[in-house]
Amino acid sequence: MDITIKAAAAFYTTDGIVADTPKKSKLAEYSEQIGKNTYKLSITSDYKPAGVAVKIPVDFGVNDTVFMNGYQSATDSREMSVTGKMNGVQTVSEFVKNKCAAISGGDYAFVPYKNKAGVTHGFSYCYFKHAGKIRLFASLDESVGYTIFKFDAWTTTLRVSRDIEGIEKFDNFPAISLFYAEGKEEEVFERWFEALNNQGQAPAEKLVGYSTAELDELSEDEIYERLGDMKKFPVKPNLFLMDERYCTVGDWLEPDADRFPEGLKDIVNEIHDCSLVAGVTLSPFAVDERSSIAEEHCDWILRSPDGRYVKTKNNLFVLDFCNPEVREYIRECLHTILYMWGFDLVKLDNLYAASMFPSAGLCFFS
Repeated sequence: MDITIKAAAAFYTTDGIVADTPKKSKLAEYSEQIGKNTYKLSITSDYKPAGVAVKIPVDFGVNDTVFMNGYQSATDSREMSVTGKMNGVQTVSEFVKNKCAAISGGDYAFVPYKNKAGVTHGFSYCYFKHAGKIRLFASLDESVGYTIFKFDAWTTTLRVSRDIEGIEKFDNFPAISLFYAEGKEEEVFERWFEALNNQGQAPAEKLVGYSTAELDELSEDEIYERLGDMKKFPVKPNLFLMDERYCTVGDWLEPDADRFPEGLKDIVNEIHDCSLVAGVTLSPFAVDERSSIAEEHCDWILRSPDGRYVKTKNNLFVLDFCNPEVREYIRECLHTILYMWGFDLVKLDNLYAASMFPSAGLCFFS
C-alpha cells in the first residue's frame, strides 16, 4: 500500500488517498514503510488544522467486519458487519436522559450519530477483518487531540481526522499521525505497540496486588486487616490499591474523619513497610453533589449548552477543566497525595468527564 502523499493545490493524493485541507494551509508530509505491510504516515500543518483529514479507500467483502474503538468504555464498541449500524440515543426521551444520565456514558452528547447502516465512527484506532486477518488503522499520537475515524461502506471510504479545533498554536502542528498494518490480529497489534514504544512510550511495569474496591466499606481497620491477608497470597504481590471511597468524591484532601481518624499518611507508611507500592484511585474531574467542593465552588462545575449541570454516568458533577482554579485544585490534590502523603501511584478514573461537553471554545468532533 503506497501512502506517499504528493502535493496539489488544495489537497494531497496518491492511489486514492486524499488529505483535505484549507486552501491557505501549508502541509508537510512524511511517510515510510517500517515493516512488511506496515506503514507510518504523518502530516503537519502551519495553519489552523481542523480541516485536515485523510480519506482512504477501503475495499471489503460482504462477510467482512469492522471494529471502531469507542470514545470510552461506556461507548458501544464491538465488531460488526461493515454494513452494520451504530445507534445513538436520539430515540431516548429527554426525561430518561436526564434522570439516568444516559448521554453521559460515551460520545452520545457530542457526536452526530447517523443511525444509518454502513456508517460508523470511532476514536484512536479501528480495524477491518477478512478471513481471520485484519487491516489496522491506528493513531501514533493522541497528545494534542483525538484521532477520529469515520467509515462509510457506501462510498468505501475511511476518513481520518483530528479533533483539534480551538488550539491556537499551528507551527508544524501534528495534524495526522497514523499507523497502518495488515496481517494476523495479534501480530498487527504488536507492530503498533512497537511503533508506539519506539516513540519513547515504554511498556509499563506489570503490577500484581490487591484493590479495596471489593470491600463493602473502606476504613482504616479494613485496610490493615487486608494488608495482613496479603502475606498469604500464593503469588507475591507488589501493589496495594485503595479506592476513592476514603472521602466524598471530589474532596480528595479530606479523608473521612470517622473511618480514617489518623489520615492516610500512616497507612501509606504501613503499605511501604510491607514492601508494596501504595496506590490510590481518583476521579479528578468528578465531584459528588454532597462534596464540599460542589457546595463551595459551584462555579467550578461544568454546564451543558442549555445551562444544566453536566453529570457523569455515575451521577457525579463534572468539573470545568478549562477553569484555571479547577486545574490548580487538581494540581494541589496530586501534589499532596504523591509528595505529602507518600503514595507512589495514582489510578485515574472517569477521565472522560473532562471531555463531555465543549468548554472555552473547544470542540470534540470535526
